[in-house]
Amino acid sequence: MGGIVFILGIAALFYVNNHVYKANGFFYYGDIDNDGILNREDLDIDGDAINNIEDTDIDNDGEDNSLDFYKETFSMKGSLYDYTNGVSVEVPLRIGFVTSEHLVERAYANVGIFFGQEMLVDFESNPTGYQGKPSNNEFSSNTQNWLTWFDHMNAKLDPEEHRNEFDILFFESGHVGLLTRIEGEDYVLEADASHLHTTEVLLTTVIEREGNLTAIGRILPKPPEKQY
Repeated sequence: MGGIVFILGIAALFYVNNHVYKANGFFYYGDIDNDGILNREDLDIDGDAINNIEDTDIDNDGEDNSLDFYKETFSMKGSLYDYTNGVSVEVPLRIGFVTSEHLVERAYANVGIFFGQEMLVDFESNPTGYQGKPSNNEFSSNTQNWLTWFDHMNAKLDPEEHRNEFDILFFESGHVGLLTRIEGEDYVLEADASHLHTTEVLLTTVIEREGNLTAIGRILPKPPEKQY
């Protein structure tokens, strides 16, 4: 009996390990430009005098951010949803489970835009509209704070605007997801309690479930030849 439990435990660990979306620790705690500032705390990761939020190639790997983000989507898909919604001392989140908010925040961090750091800079210059303070654990995962931040940067678009891949979509229910396209159709790459794993769901289906779009966030810098 003990052997069966052991085997089942190993199988469960293997399954979980292959269905989580983790922060890229090597990238977070590295120092691409060797300036003594960890990437996760560096507003200019590659040291080219262009802040990450405006840099079309944040990590200076020769590929524009949208390509980096496209590659990152393969890591996002299949990750397990955190049904505790971030409680339980955030253990599931730390393991690599995700909620809708943490999926989006982690995805952007893994390509070089750290919401917490960027929002702290904005808060210090213009705290108007923010809920709580940057020292609060959930400050950078609060979607209302995202909207405030995007508004301050002129990156919050009306829901009627033309949608582009990797836009952040905000729905009436408070749900958020990332826009992707499959064969010309709009999908939402999302973590949601309605399905165990992060997956792409038709935008029209998500609207039926979560209500209409209320805003679009667009903060992924692109090179001039790929501007929207």
